[in-house]
Amino acid sequence: MEQINIKPGDVVRLKTGGPVMIVENTASLQGHATCIWFDLLKSRSAADDNIEIYGALHREQFQGCVLDVLPENSTMFSG
Repeated sequence: MEQINIKPGDVVRLKTGGPVMIVENTASLQGHATCIWFDLLKSRSAADDNIEIYGALHREQFQGCVLDVLPENSTMFSG
């Protein structure tokens, strides 16, 4: 099995794409990482043109081998 060097605080993304995430924990299961990310969502009310901004925090566990560690200058807001 390939050795994966992922540590808490690393900025990662699934090798298949998806949101930029932060590694929260690597201790729960050998070879796995718990990652968190935030979706910023907007909705517009047709009646009064008000825009509501809200979000959702996600936490999920991934096998380390499916994650790419992004360069240190990456941010949660990079596309």
